[in-house]
Amino acid sequence: NSAVMDMYEPGSSMKPITISLALSEGRVTPSTVFSTAPGYSNVTGSTIGDSHANGDLTVAQIIQKSSNVGTVKISQLLDSKDMWDMLMRTGFGQKPALKFPSTSAGRLRNYKNWRPVEKATISYGYGVAGSLLQMAQAYTIFTSDGYFLPATLEKQSAVIQGERVLTNKDAKTMRQMMHLVTQSGGTARQAAISGYSVGGKTGTVHKQVGGGYAQNQYSGFFVGFAPVESPRVIAAVMIDDPKGGVYYGGAVAGPVFSGAVQQALQILQVQPDLPLATASSVARGGV
Repeated sequence: NSAVMDMYEPGSSMKPITISLALSEGRVTPSTVFSTAPGYSNVTGSTIGDSHANGDLTVAQIIQKSSNVGTVKISQLLDSKDMWDMLMRTGFGQKPALKFPSTSAGRLRNYKNWRPVEKATISYGYGVAGSLLQMAQAYTIFTSDGYFLPATLEKQSAVIQGERVLTNKDAKTMRQMMHLVTQSGGTARQAAISGYSVGGKTGTVHKQVGGGYAQNQYSGFFVGFAPVESPRVIAAVMIDDPKGGVYYGGAVAGPVFSGAVQQALQILQVQPDLPLATASSVARGGV
């Protein structure tokens, strides 16, 4: 089962984890502004760029528009050990406690071995790897009022006791910022669901080939949840090596998320929280 056995670099779907740490430490607020001009930055001789030059962005807009440069600047306010601790506390670098053979632990180097450029790239999901299950599991800190909830394969008779990672307030703030991703100006308008609010994050990753990265092969991600205020479903979608010249996570993984999660919400009999016209008009926009 590739969802639990295979590992992938999550790319920009990692950004909310980094930004939530900065939020919890009081380093930023959603309205804190960072300059991302001219669309790239230099970290110890390595150039890190955005897909589009954006100029000044708030933290909320850094998530909405998926700015690598903005995320790296936020990570520079953080301690490497704190970033590593956050990743460990959200399930990366260790096998999920599932009764399933060959479950992947992913890959997370100890912070003591991080070079400055590694710290930068890890902040936006390169240089760290996990399974799709680990990515979905990590997002429980946003959907469960700040608690990390370990995934299970079997229905539990008692409420799962998780570990608090964020405050309830910070988890709610992150959900609100991640909701912007599926709205006008966001990178995943095609992940919107008619009648339901959706929050999440795209990821578009160059595939690893040998010791480097392929320039024309990608993995497209969307990891998200719905409804935003009282989430019932988290889903992690990855499209491996999409064809046809379209490869951004919002465009290739977003529609899969939208269709699958809409059905799940209906099966669970979750009441819509948006007017149908509002969600459907957003979904048609697509990025």
